[in-house]
Amino acid sequence: MLILILIDIFWLLIIGFVWEHDEKDNEYWKELSGLHSLVRYGVIGELLLSCTIVILLFLDYRQVYGKLLNPLDFNYQNKNDEPIVN
Repeated sequence: MLILILIDIFWLLIIGFVWEHDEKDNEYWKELSGLHSLVRYGVIGELLLSCTIVILLFLDYRQVYGKLLNPLDFNYQNKNDEPIVN
């Protein structure tokens, strides 16, 4: 999820610069301004949703595993030192 968020931010920055045109110079870009705005708002909404999901997953992880924040540690016990049964 974090990689996808970084890709979205990178895409938003690059496309933001590419789509910035003076609409008076070219009719083609003027006609696409509505579509460009829709896509930008969609990406911003998706980015906010992704960030919210990552934060909720992080909070859930901390609630289950306590302050142990190393996901590569293969000690699967919760903060009460009880084995987790899947």
